[in-house]
Amino acid sequence: MSNTKLLRLHAILSEVKERFGSRAKLIDAICEVEKRSKDAGFRKRLEKFPAPRLLDAYKSASKRVAGAKKKAEAAG
Repeated sequence: MSNTKLLRLHAILSEVKERFGSRAKLIDAICEVEKRSKDAGFRKRLEKFPAPRLLDAYKSASKRVAGAKKKAEAAG
């Protein structure tokens, strides 16, 4: 593996540990943002993903929810 990839992975894993504490808490955060905290199948599928993909999923879901809130506020 190249040093660039290793540095990227280290940065991602450090961010996960700093923001969420553990991989399981990151999965919990994704489920909360997606409003699917009771969906066991969704959680099980997320557990198979690597940490970089989980972090990307969290960021994407957060942006999507924030955009929807802004759109709702602007319309209402």
